[in-house]
Amino acid sequence: MKKFILPVLIVFFSLCIMDFIVNGIILVGLYKQLVTILRPVSEMSLLLIYAANIVHSFVLVGIYNMFSNKGPRVGLLFGVLYGLSYGFGIGFGTYTMFPITAHIAIAWIISGIVEFGIAGLILGYLKK
Repeated sequence: MKKFILPVLIVFFSLCIMDFIVNGIILVGLYKQLVTILRPVSEMSLLLIYAANIVHSFVLVGIYNMFSNKGPRVGLLFGVLYGLSYGFGIGFGTYTMFPITAHIAIAWIISGIVEFGIAGLILGYLKK
């Protein structure tokens, strides 16, 4: 169990940190274009954000454990592929339903690839 829970916690904390950097610092300027459709920061649920990150962490570690234990290179590739799937779903999925700009959709795709690529790399190092 320790070999599962510890990686989940490490991936969870890394995703939380990367989310803060990406959404709270890097993309904050783009989000100003969406003030009419986004909730104010004061109304955003930090608990739900953490819940999403813990679910991603469990899924990422669980799938990685089921199919691979081959180290950092495989972890990075796995994370990039997971992030590509996640990023396209969030980026273009949201773009088709809400009036967000293409720049934001592309930023979400890229950030998904980068964030989960890093999470996969961390996981690969933990599982080598």
